[in-house]
Amino acid sequence: MGGKSIINKNDKVIAIVLQFCLIGVLVLGNSFFTLKTLSAFSLINTIVVMALIVKIRKSILSISSMFMLFLGVFHFGQAWLYTFGLQVDTNISYDIFLLYPEENLFNILLFSLLSYNFISLFLLLFSKNNAATISWATDFQSEKLLYNRKIIFKFGIIFFFLLLIPVIIYDLMTIFITAQYGHSALYDYSSTLSTWAAANSYFPLAIIMVLLGCNPQKNAWKYMYYYAIGRCLLLMVLTGMRGSFV
Repeated sequence: MGGKSIINKNDKVIAIVLQFCLIGVLVLGNSFFTLKTLSAFSLINTIVVMALIVKIRKSILSISSMFMLFLGVFHFGQAWLYTFGLQVDTNISYDIFLLYPEENLFNILLFSLLSYNFISLFLLLFSKNNAATISWATDFQSEKLLYNRKIIFKFGIIFFFLLLIPVIIYDLMTIFITAQYGHSALYDYSSTLSTWAAANSYFPLAIIMVLLGCNPQKNAWKYMYYYAIGRCLLLMVLTGMRGSFV
């Protein structure tokens, strides 16, 4: 019992080309966007990415599609409300469009969109056919799970090192501000920190993916875990922060 899930090579090539086009529009055409149009583009971008992944994976409810859907809602949800002129209920959540200057919001949204598209590109590039027919369903599920863990681990590693330098800059700025002006100054300098904070918001995701995909019998991944724990403790001691980096 088992079989192949065939990924059409032409579909995959077209999907990857379209994904590069989305990235190209953001990189080369960002000067033509306003915050309003970029917010609208984030909705279109998410729909296109979802369509590409569903087309490649041949499933609406795949791990990849659900991950990208929730990632899109988490990072662009308020931008979509802003696109349609809707407001966030500030009784239950912060309205980021009222907290930060428009220029900073634009940079944050642009960075988030680029990160989102590179994640999608990674998933498309590493989409492969399942192994050849396997006799037992349990063996098939075991191999599929192992394959998914390897993909999650590889992506977590790449994401970790891509974000490491921006996160270090964010940490150093945070420590400097609190050392010079006190913890309350972090709120006064929130606009200065906001661009680097965008990278910081993705960092826990990289750590979680490494932990989910790692081989418990190997020790290399543990250094990332120790770094994450040490970073949290250090920032708690030096800045008084408690929740924005964990």
